[in-house]
Amino acid sequence: MEQVFSAVAYQISEQGARTDMLVNKLESRKTRLSFMVRK
Repeated sequence: MEQVFSAVAYQISEQGARTDMLVNKLESRKTRLSFMVRK
């Protein structure tokens, strides 16, 4: 699991802002999902 995380972190540092935007989209989607689940 840690290896996967470091690989993802490497990809983010490699691809820069575009990947950051992608991650932010995924994070907001996860937040929205957990918010709906809480309701």
